[in-house]
Amino acid sequence: MTRLTRLLPGVLGLVTSLAADTAADPTTFFQAPAVDRSVGLPAEGIWPKGQRLLWAGYSGVAERDLKAGFSVAGPHYGGGNEVQLAACERLGLPVIAHIGPFPGNVSGSWEAVSKLPLEEVRSRVTERVRALAGNRTIVMWAVGPEELRPWRKDEMAYLRTVTEAVRAADPERRPVFLYNPNHRDAASLAAIVPHVDVVAKGCYANAAGHKDNRAWIRWSVEQMVEAAAKGRPGAWTLVMPELCKDPEPAERPLIRTWVRHDCYLGLMSGAKGMLTWSLFPRKEVKATWKTWHEAYAECGREINGSPGLGRVFLFGERRDDLSVATRERREPYPLGTSARNALEATTSLPTEGTRGVLHPWTKVELQLGERRWVFLANSLPEPTRFELRGLPAGAALADAFTGAPVAAPAPGAPLVAELGPWEIRAWVVSKSR
Repeated sequence: MTRLTRLLPGVLGLVTSLAADTAADPTTFFQAPAVDRSVGLPAEGIWPKGQRLLWAGYSGVAERDLKAGFSVAGPHYGGGNEVQLAACERLGLPVIAHIGPFPGNVSGSWEAVSKLPLEEVRSRVTERVRALAGNRTIVMWAVGPEELRPWRKDEMAYLRTVTEAVRAADPERRPVFLYNPNHRDAASLAAIVPHVDVVAKGCYANAAGHKDNRAWIRWSVEQMVEAAAKGRPGAWTLVMPELCKDPEPAERPLIRTWVRHDCYLGLMSGAKGMLTWSLFPRKEVKATWKTWHEAYAECGREINGSPGLGRVFLFGERRDDLSVATRERREPYPLGTSARNALEATTSLPTEGTRGVLHPWTKVELQLGERRWVFLANSLPEPTRFELRGLPAGAALADAFTGAPVAAPAPGAPLVAELGPWEIRAWVVSKSR
């Protein structure tokens, strides 16, 4: 059992096989959570100060992106940071602000920052935050430069100085985060977590060599969740998938599938928001940028529009009444092996010195009000047949994404679902009328 399984009951990576189906008790299955954690939060505010889930991308165009389906304008590099902050304040659009001791965002250079005494850093950051504090459209601060190294005492002292200065100068106490690179794990995040409110690292599956092995997204979020639980209880996490490079022409029809898998598996694994890199139309992604952008925007519309899945992930209570089985018996496999051969692998090939296991599939149940949402992710590059068991007798089912009714199985029979490669499927289970 992984630490994430202990932290988040209902996340299942191991194959479960039952001799007989045992139906859940409808009385307890549909029982609403004792506490509604959304009470008192404005419907249009961004979590944790509202009921909308943060859905953003770096270096985008605020008005365009929020109309498409994003809920927040992400950080912008260089002079674009100031332009975007001014535009969002004028338009009343939520935005993440880069913050550091230099105008713009900090020049992105540790070499430049390291030449400043820490008291000068504190003074400059304080002045900048005070100047921006009245901009109520800012929902979060992004520390620059990014990718500070946890083993460098001077860089951790800089991070502590900046975050302390931000909190002292911001009467709204908006969350602070630092972007960390792809290969960070819970251990290497440990020195960073005490200083931030949001734990965030790259989850760029393709760029990190995990194009087929997309269970790595869950592993990545697990690392952030574990680091937060150990180092700063109450801190939350972002899933940070990619929009940075055109895939090969034959793979381009997979973009929407990849995006949906990575975003929803990240949320299923405990992330409380999404920030993609990046919405800038880079030359490396010229041929497919629109396809990626629309796929992320589509997920955003599902998250914060109808069907409102963001509220489910933010405020749903995790339950674990249903079981899932596959006939193929897919077991967790070591990080570093490929998804295609890992099921029969007898050796572990560590990647970048990291350790851990990857899970072929994940199931999560979330109770909100008297309805249950069941999410299932197939993280394999091949179709897989799943059987969901334990549904209460007489339950009504609907597709969680479209709202279309789904035929309930006969009493005592499982709900059978054939999921394609990297497919996400979700159902809403409710009482029959």
